[in-house]
Amino acid sequence: MRFLLTILASVIVSFIYGQTINESEITVKRERAFVGEALYGFMNGGSELYLEYGFEILNAYDVSYKGSLYSIEVYKMSSAESAFGIYSQHTFKCRPADEYMMPDCSSPGQYQSVSGNLYISVVSEERSAESAENSRALANHYIDIFKSSATINIPNGILNFLLSKERVSDAVKYAVGPIALSSSLSGYMHIFNAIGDYSVWMVERDGAVCYAEIIFRSLSDLERVKSGFESLFTGKIGASVSEDRGQLSLFIRFPAES
Repeated sequence: MRFLLTILASVIVSFIYGQTINESEITVKRERAFVGEALYGFMNGGSELYLEYGFEILNAYDVSYKGSLYSIEVYKMSSAESAFGIYSQHTFKCRPADEYMMPDCSSPGQYQSVSGNLYISVVSEERSAESAENSRALANHYIDIFKSSATINIPNGILNFLLSKERVSDAVKYAVGPIALSSSLSGYMHIFNAIGDYSVWMVERDGAVCYAEIIFRSLSDLERVKSGFESLFTGKIGASVSEDRGQLSLFIRFPAES
């Protein structure tokens, strides 16, 4: 059974943020929308990654709020898992992590979060406590505009593997194809080259993946990947197989964890 991660209702989040926004307080200086492969018109170097995750629509805004400029990007993805996946590729050393929403990532000059199948990024021109609070409020405002009722299903095995002080945004990654997976398991990509559809949940610790759940559509793909890992780590890798509700999963505890 999977852990059902529900996103906080916007009214609760507004209370946590300590402020709500009236539309009249925001001056939209530029507004753009990009659908599907039109994303290449917004970014050159990263579009393939978004499309791999199932990108649908980007709504991008440059706004003025309380005397400062903010760039807001709201990505609608094909699922809540895909939204979390693209989020997990863009978060690093969040301070704090998962503090205001689950998940969210605060870093100097940027606030990122996931709400349903939406990935939201707010970048501020200033780096101050006030701009950080404003960024969170703006994220909440646009989450309310683009409402999503989707929920993230993070496997229980992944959540149970986290240490008590580890946050989801700091440790959990999700990949659905070779571009995303190569950033975490680059040394093992040859094992996946011969198979088709798969997705991978991972726990990273000290810069390396220490635990993964790989989900397959076919038993033959699962066996091929399992054999590939076992040939590399004979006697060192802990692997097990599960079939739950028709979903085929391979669980791997990497040697780095032993």
